[in-house]
Amino acid sequence: MNHPMGPLELADFIGLDVCVDIMHVLQEGSAIRSIALALAEEYVAAGWLGRKSGGDFIAMIDDFFNWDPL
Repeated sequence: MNHPMGPLELADFIGLDVCVDIMHVLQEGSAIRSIALALAEEYVAAGWLGRKSGGDFIAMIDDFFNWDPL
């Protein structure tokens, strides 16, 4: 397959708010709560939407490794 961009670049391009909406639809009916969804929801609440808000994933990924879900 010839994909013009990877999943993180695509998420950065379309915005994390759209990704969160997609993840909610994918998790409907599932008892499992995704850590990725919880983290993305925190970023959206903070206004970190990716390119839409002038940010990028490099800073977000750096922050991810310092994130404590508990």
